[in-house]
Amino acid sequence: MPGIMSGVRGGLKGRSTDPQLVEFTMGVLSGAISSSDIEEFVRQHAFDRTLTFVLNNSCNLSCRHCYLQVESLTGNALRADEWDRIFESALDQNPDLLCLSGKEIFLGNSGADALAALTAKKHSLGSRTRIGAITNGTLMHRYRAAVEQADLDYLDISFDGGIKAHDALRGSGSFAAAAQNATWAAQTFGGRLFAGLTVQRANFKAMSEAITEITALGIQTIGCGFYQRVPYSDESLALTDAELDQFFESLADLDNAELSQPVTLLFDLHTATLDASLAFMRSRWFAPDQFLTDDRGEVFNEYQLSNGLRLQFSFAPYPMAVFKSARITPEGNYLAAEDTLDTRFYRVRTLGNVRDFDYDLGRLHEHASHQPRVKRIFSDYSEYVLPQFQEAFAIHTMLSSVPTPRALTFAPVLA
Repeated sequence: MPGIMSGVRGGLKGRSTDPQLVEFTMGVLSGAISSSDIEEFVRQHAFDRTLTFVLNNSCNLSCRHCYLQVESLTGNALRADEWDRIFESALDQNPDLLCLSGKEIFLGNSGADALAALTAKKHSLGSRTRIGAITNGTLMHRYRAAVEQADLDYLDISFDGGIKAHDALRGSGSFAAAAQNATWAAQTFGGRLFAGLTVQRANFKAMSEAITEITALGIQTIGCGFYQRVPYSDESLALTDAELDQFFESLADLDNAELSQPVTLLFDLHTATLDASLAFMRSRWFAPDQFLTDDRGEVFNEYQLSNGLRLQFSFAPYPMAVFKSARITPEGNYLAAEDTLDTRFYRVRTLGNVRDFDYDLGRLHEHASHQPRVKRIFSDYSEYVLPQFQEAFAIHTMLSSVPTPRALTFAPVLA
């Protein structure tokens, strides 16, 4: 589940010379910034904000690792005319990105209709907000015309490894079904097409195979998240700390992978992927003295292997709450980023419903940001999560004499 539950988000773009987020990240890790100052910074900083809209609660696949399993919605699903009002309100807020997601957005006509409606709203308002979409790729051939006409800044297709690993997780024949649409999408969108991969026990030893078979479809960037345990999915897929360490160490072996084109692996590491983030901090790839930032304020380490494979590690060791990323569910509930993973708690952790605010996302966001649940996210972070980041950083500092790979600075990537 890469990208703060919003997919690859178009990847990392360009390089920023603004050191503010690097200094903030270093202050978080070193303990130079207090918990209250971390909260104030997150609340006040002008992040490039993402809103994810979950359009439906249905899917044609039954993936073993899927966290988005909701037995019943807390209310009636939003109608198309309600989504139209939400889209207009969202664009008025000028977020960086609006992401259309679902259990599967192309199961039925609602996803294609939403793409068309959102695109039309964007053009009518002259908005510069980016639009993205996430799909499992198996049904997209039914809506290729609508997808092609949509003003998409990125399209994510979920691939969980090469053919063998993917089909073991998603069902026999699911790779081939997605592949036919991915090949078309690569020709249509070029570098705006991404693969979204969830690293887990079924695929973590076969990354070379995954890269070979996914990029053969024309995909140039694979965004990698990490499976997180939830009781209602296949918990056996979760990686132990030792396996996470093994995985990060094995990335160096990808220098031997045969590539037909330059390829980027982008790893998304944040508080919701705590175990993986700590493993990253234990690895050779964690180089805080060589942090870079992109044009949207993402902090990351980057490496270029000799075979043309680029490794990027996006790193955010602080809460996001609703200030960097938030979600609207199919029935209109507003959720903080940290509360998107475990659907058992959606009902009690919702921060408000769009219907109660006349579909005004500005009013809803203002209301949500002052709810006790948001304050609890920061307090839980300070008590349980932050100390683990700081301990890992202290250990890294003590071992800083151990050589690490050199992070390379590249020319900005133009849109």
